[in-house]
Amino acid sequence: AFTLYNVQTRSMLQTDQQFPEISSNDKGLKQNSDGSYDVYFGPKPPKGMENNWVQTVPGMGWHMLFRLYGPEQAWFDKTWRPSEIELVNDKVIPVTGDNYAQAEAAANFAKWARLGSDKELFHYRDLAPVGPSAPTVRMNWDTLYSCRVVKVSDDHTFEVTLPETDMYVSAQVIDENGFSPHFVVEKGVKHTLKVDTDYAWVLFRTEVVDRKSMETMKKIHAVQDGIRISGMMEDSTYVMPNYDQKSLLKLRADYTKEFLAGGAVFTYARKAGEVDQHVLNLSHAAGWGGYPPELDKSNAYSSSKNIPGDKAHSITFDDPRN
Repeated sequence: AFTLYNVQTRSMLQTDQQFPEISSNDKGLKQNSDGSYDVYFGPKPPKGMENNWVQTVPGMGWHMLFRLYGPEQAWFDKTWRPSEIELVNDKVIPVTGDNYAQAEAAANFAKWARLGSDKELFHYRDLAPVGPSAPTVRMNWDTLYSCRVVKVSDDHTFEVTLPETDMYVSAQVIDENGFSPHFVVEKGVKHTLKVDTDYAWVLFRTEVVDRKSMETMKKIHAVQDGIRISGMMEDSTYVMPNYDQKSLLKLRADYTKEFLAGGAVFTYARKAGEVDQHVLNLSHAAGWGGYPPELDKSNAYSSSKNIPGDKAHSITFDDPRN
């Protein structure tokens, strides 16, 4: 439950509502497409979000108390938590082909920030979730994911160090424009990385050798704990710009349909001008978070068309080493 209190009296805020709170017992709460919920605090509710709204009083300060009744393990290991309270920007930003990459990047930044990754390095200690609970589409089970959303320093740099290990571990950087300027695999060295935007999303992937072995998973966790990221602003709290969600979701669906219909190759870029923006938009929609392939370093991806699972199919390839 989210309950509002008067900052002067420290008692529950007196408003026209029966109780100044939103709780999991309330009926009619509107759910986002990714499975999350937005709760609004203000004198008037946003249009269409009346059931997700807690009333405030102009001129009267308040603070919010969050109650979690019978917390489960996700609360204690910090894999679930609400976001910070954010000031709502009344000006909605329409999403078009021209700014889709920025809107999609912001949506993904925000999902990872809800896990606390804008406050500290976040680790998935088990295989990535699937479906609506996954912060990013197309997360794989061959690595464990760690992530940090950073507000970069005044010179737009920060540092990343990968631990010495015989396991595969990498760091990938995506900026607010959806470009991926860095992919790091060299271990034991502090890498100074620069981006053109104020925020960057840094993804670390650590190899999963045997996902059913607890001993192996403990070793992977130790590698995760050896990852270091530094040199960014002390306060990296991320607030997503107020992009219009309806136009974002529609474009994402349209682009994904177009991508899958063509059996396209996932295409990403390090900077502006490398790839046609429409081609980039298709890949951002169908599989956000990729990096352009680099010899002996990063991955190359391509996708088949959607295939029904009720019949057998096959694929043939030559040995690439011959």
